[in-house]
Amino acid sequence: MRKPKSYSIQEVFNAATLGLAFEFYSSKDTQFIAEDLGKLVNSNVAVTSNEKSTPTYTTSILLKEYNGERPRYRFLTCERPYIEASNSAMNVVSWIKENAVLDNSTTMRVSVSFDRGIECLSSISSMNSGKLILKVDEAYLHSLFPKMKSSPYAISVKRLLPYNMASNGNSIANMKNDFKVPVGSFYGVDLTSQPMGSVSFNYIGGDDYCDNPGSVKKAIEYYVITTYQTINSDDDSKSLVDELNRLTEEYRKFRRCYYDYEMFNETYKDFKSSIDLNDNPDYIATKWFQMRDTIGKLILESGIKKCKFNWDTDLGLFQVKDTVVENAYISDVQLLDSSVCGVIERCQMWGSNIKGSRLLDCILVEDNEVRESHIIRTRADRTNTIDESYINNTGEIINCDVKFSIVKNAGVGESARLDENCLVISYKENVKFNQGGIEINGVRDYNWIKSLRRENYKDTGFQNEYKHKL
Repeated sequence: MRKPKSYSIQEVFNAATLGLAFEFYSSKDTQFIAEDLGKLVNSNVAVTSNEKSTPTYTTSILLKEYNGERPRYRFLTCERPYIEASNSAMNVVSWIKENAVLDNSTTMRVSVSFDRGIECLSSISSMNSGKLILKVDEAYLHSLFPKMKSSPYAISVKRLLPYNMASNGNSIANMKNDFKVPVGSFYGVDLTSQPMGSVSFNYIGGDDYCDNPGSVKKAIEYYVITTYQTINSDDDSKSLVDELNRLTEEYRKFRRCYYDYEMFNETYKDFKSSIDLNDNPDYIATKWFQMRDTIGKLILESGIKKCKFNWDTDLGLFQVKDTVVENAYISDVQLLDSSVCGVIERCQMWGSNIKGSRLLDCILVEDNEVRESHIIRTRADRTNTIDESYINNTGEIINCDVKFSIVKNAGVGESARLDENCLVISYKENVKFNQGGIEINGVRDYNWIKSLRRENYKDTGFQNEYKHKL
């Protein structure tokens, strides 16, 4: 077995590269913003509205999300050496404090990679990502940025969902094979770019993070050191084993009653189950094997331990009522009369209170109140209320009351009522040009073209000029 080489902290920093992404609002002229930021990071800055644009070493990207009195921007730099990038980060943080405005949806994203100067036991692309999740101390990062603890842009990665219930869940080496490691841009640790050799962190954010540049620097240093420790150590320390046992405690509890509904009913007394509103335990026991995986996902991934759960067999849908979701991910259910703060995907909702969340591909059916949320590809029917939110809907219908919100690319229905504080943004229609020829009245005489030929021109006939003679 290879032994890890030892490096000083400075050597680790010298080997690291950082990519940065800042979000902010500013009423300053866009070109002036680009000039200011270009000087701070020592690169050209390209201004664009194309969300797929990526920065290069010589050109950073200033993404202007929409026009308005105070547009929202995203500023991206490519991965650069740690010293250069960290200095740029501090400069941009100071500039944002003086020239821009933040809210609880604006974050500072940092991607980390190692590509030179040190030899580690593994690369980021081949590392045990479960080990990184165990190592990350979210309590420490939340102490630096407390508002990110309940942010839908940095959901906790400390919830593990098993691939099946056969695993004991006590081996760090097999952790990646036993559990679905959380992967997504909305998690505090974003592993979507791990195959390309980098990992991103989203714990810096909130409406006041630029007031604490020292905390920003501490977080960046922590990202680099923690990633390095993950790829250059092979020991399963007691602290990691203890953390794994803590994270899998609920899993082991649920695993004991996975095959027995009666035991589940005794263990989770506040989780009231029914099928087509029939709560007879004997009847539910006969269908338990069809419900248990969905229930396990709600308990282990969404942190729900108290609710009314119903399986509607006619619709083939699972319904969750009277529950609370905090800083977690929930998907593919109907939510009724609940309180949610987190990431909600492919859900239908009735009478729920949704605050500080991200909604993706959902349906707000009726009587929901949505505040301070990011709404993406979500339909909202008449009796809902949306307040202080950012709607980016790619054509989905908004047909309800909307206040103090940005409504981007949404179909505004007949019953929609948007107050004067809303900003409505639509993509420009493509201009249609006449593709036909120019119509000229009168007799056309093309004899003048022949006059342009040379005197000794010989007409060889149509398509015969390059034909071999027999």
